[in-house]
Amino acid sequence: MSRKIDLLIASTQREYNYLLSKNYGFNKNNLVLTGLSRYDNLEKYNKNEIKKNNRLILVMPTWRLSIKGNKDSSIYGTIHSDAFKFTQFFKFYNSLINDKKLIKVMKQYNYTGVFCLHQYFAAQWIDFKNNSRFIINDICNYQELLMKGSLLITDYSSIFFDFGYMKKPIIYTQFDYEEFSPNQFIDGYFNYKKDGFGPIYFDINSSVNSIINSIKNNCQLNNKYLKRINSFFTFFDEHNNDRIYAEIMRRSN
Repeated sequence: MSRKIDLLIASTQREYNYLLSKNYGFNKNNLVLTGLSRYDNLEKYNKNEIKKNNRLILVMPTWRLSIKGNKDSSIYGTIHSDAFKFTQFFKFYNSLINDKKLIKVMKQYNYTGVFCLHQYFAAQWIDFKNNSRFIINDICNYQELLMKGSLLITDYSSIFFDFGYMKKPIIYTQFDYEEFSPNQFIDGYFNYKKDGFGPIYFDINSSVNSIINSIKNNCQLNNKYLKRINSFFTFFDEHNNDRIYAEIMRRSN
């Protein structure tokens, strides 16, 4: 594969090694390991902000090619479809955020939740049922929510890397793995079972019980996943942007 790319940044050593090992057209001259610029804000928040116990649960799943049909952002992104309510995706997440046991425990421990749909499904937010604990958002300030969040519930969305970077707990709800994996997802250099930053569940009851247990445990990150996070990321500092800038300037001289 031939690509005219002067500079591509890699976020982790594992990503860097993977891109070099594949026929993607990258080499040590146009691929550099710097970390992601947006992580600087996350690290700054972790180190410098006065931590508040926000008691906020985030539910942020990704989109489904099997539902949307293609990657045209005009479909499902801005146009509402009545058929969406018949999908397994809708049924799972609508049931999750409205589970009576979960809502009861959230009330008991004074937790609230935010449910954010992927932008491809943004028009479908009105289909989901609100309740006293969960807010349904069609537009989300992701970085702000990630900073405030206590626990992230996601499926395959790469947003978990940002949340894990802050060393906060994650639960993966992969109820449709058999369908999703061959159509939309390739493990690549990251395997959820071996490398994931949290436990994986494949049904609604196990997912709900895991969220409840995390709430009762004050949303503490298990040491097993802390070790995975620490070994996965190359940099934990506020200098990703500096490294990127230095590489750009080095090439412009």
